[in-house]
Amino acid sequence: MHILWWQWVSIGILLLLLEMMTPGGFYLFFIGIAAVLAGAAAAFIPSALIQIIIFIVLMTINISFFRKKLVERVKKSTPRSDRHEFIGEEGSAKETIAAGGEGMVEVRGTTWQARNAGETELPANASCTVISRDGLRLVVKPKS
Repeated sequence: MHILWWQWVSIGILLLLLEMMTPGGFYLFFIGIAAVLAGAAAAFIPSALIQIIIFIVLMTINISFFRKKLVERVKKSTPRSDRHEFIGEEGSAKETIAAGGEGMVEVRGTTWQARNAGETELPANASCTVISRDGLRLVVKPKS
């Protein structure tokens, strides 16, 4: 049995593409890299058995030594949602918002959907305070 170099490279590229469609375990990434490197070796080594051994060794080394570092690096660089980021911030109503109703407010120069948690109406252009956040919707009350 003879495995051609371009077969290894094709399998490696396919695995790299599949990795982009999965939620980040990075196993397919390192297996794909091992397949591409085995393809480079296959250009010089005609023995299928040696190519497979090279692939298995490279795959094991990649996953054992590099995967954990990459996963940690990606986790560090991924921004986390801070639900408390806007609490206490002041903003202004872009429109009149009834008590318990929803409308638009401006906080930090950005317009947000908001729910008026106060017991009174929030008039347009009136100051308000963010008391919580519900997803992308701010919960506000009229400034006292």
